[in-house]
Amino acid sequence: MSTPQTLGGFQMVAAITEDTINFQFEQLFKKSILPDHLKLKAGDTGIEIDAKLNAPTVSFSVPGTNRAILFMLNMPSGKFTYWDGFGSSAKQKTIDFTNWVYAFTVNLDLVAIAYDDVKKGSAVPQEVQDHLQQFNDSMFTISHLFTDFEDADLASFDPGLTKMPLPDGSMITPGQITQFQQALQTYFTTLQGTDNPYILGYCVDTNTIAPSTPPTFTPTGSTFSIYSDPSIEGISTLNFLVMTNQTPLPTDPNAGIFSSNWVTNSESDGKFIISSDLFWISWLLPLIQNSLGITNAPTPITGGWSYSSNSQQQYTLKDDVKCISSLTMVDAHITMTDNRTASVSYSNDTPTKVKVNLSGNLTMTYRNDFTCVFSEWMSETAKIDWTGKITISAGDDGQVALDLDLDVPDATKSTDGNWLGKGDIALIPDNKQLLNDIGGSYESSMKNTLNQFKNLLGPLHNRFILPAGDVFFYANAQLDPFNNLTMDITYKSQS
Repeated sequence: MSTPQTLGGFQMVAAITEDTINFQFEQLFKKSILPDHLKLKAGDTGIEIDAKLNAPTVSFSVPGTNRAILFMLNMPSGKFTYWDGFGSSAKQKTIDFTNWVYAFTVNLDLVAIAYDDVKKGSAVPQEVQDHLQQFNDSMFTISHLFTDFEDADLASFDPGLTKMPLPDGSMITPGQITQFQQALQTYFTTLQGTDNPYILGYCVDTNTIAPSTPPTFTPTGSTFSIYSDPSIEGISTLNFLVMTNQTPLPTDPNAGIFSSNWVTNSESDGKFIISSDLFWISWLLPLIQNSLGITNAPTPITGGWSYSSNSQQQYTLKDDVKCISSLTMVDAHITMTDNRTASVSYSNDTPTKVKVNLSGNLTMTYRNDFTCVFSEWMSETAKIDWTGKITISAGDDGQVALDLDLDVPDATKSTDGNWLGKGDIALIPDNKQLLNDIGGSYESSMKNTLNQFKNLLGPLHNRFILPAGDVFFYANAQLDPFNNLTMDITYKSQS
């Protein structure tokens, strides 16, 4: 079980395992979305690489950093043309190689890169700007993620982690690997500042998956972090750290560096987490509050929240009340009160569902104070005690079902007054009819409020759409100890 932890100021996190990334790269490679050949020249230097490619692989175990990965370019065979010797005595040579792996570190700390570029006075790279300001759900696809990994502006070579044996069994020399790097670096340089989408020849097709329904939370900024987990091979995670609706990214450099892995086993491809503040405080609780017409914000209680509001309206009606002790109509001083309460409590109902228990009451009171010979008053009160339950469960296409079961009972109505007022109610039919009509109108109003609430969470928000609904499958909705909503996720195929 994962150690309880917050999201470090981020609103959503998608933690994707190393095994998942590598499996998806293999699938993309088999479908020819990723090329099987790399051919490049380092300008007019005479250095050339002509290699067959296998699917690339990644490792999330880069010592000393939580913001980078190790990317491995896998070349089962090829030719490498380089210069042997120095100066005028140098000779061009070509070797046939097999089973080369060139590994290099890719920096994923987009915030740091943007900040450094700004400090140096250079333009912030567009791909960094896209992540920081215009993050969209297409960036959750593996193919687009792969583009981020291999972007030349973000990559730094790490030749110490390569395996490049020569035909005679010896290892590649520092001079040879420097020339190999030069060819790769030259290739990167030729692509910088252009619209060429091909990096290292790894063609990533334009994503044609379009979201069918707008997300409830629109991602507008993101960065990355890595959690290296030695406990189980392959479950180290790349963490998408997401902000929504133009909320700025956290400024703390340690934000998004987690103390434990969100993924605890290899049974899913990752974990999607929505922060308690975003899901409850910014979305569901205000939705409940507004739809019930409650004016005050919720108050935290053990295991949930409570709401209450009280409104009052007073006015006077001239010559409006009949009373038995007066031959004429008298003025009515009206006080109308509207009291509304609600409570919300939550629990993990089953290993796959979250239960939100709802209860509350709506109470509306009409009071008429008037003076005939003596002070009198009469009143009508209507009250509805209601209960309900929201079941939160994950489903296909990035949907989370919020199924509301709400009981809307009839109102309990009561008529009251002081002894003179009760006499005027009993002896004057118009007064009794007025109070009955008011009680009926109050009951209709309160039932309408509850039915609107029921309908709001029913067909309109029955499918809670997550940012990459066209990319992920979700399962096993649960609340963690910080009330973050967590779900297991599985990538869709890129078919």
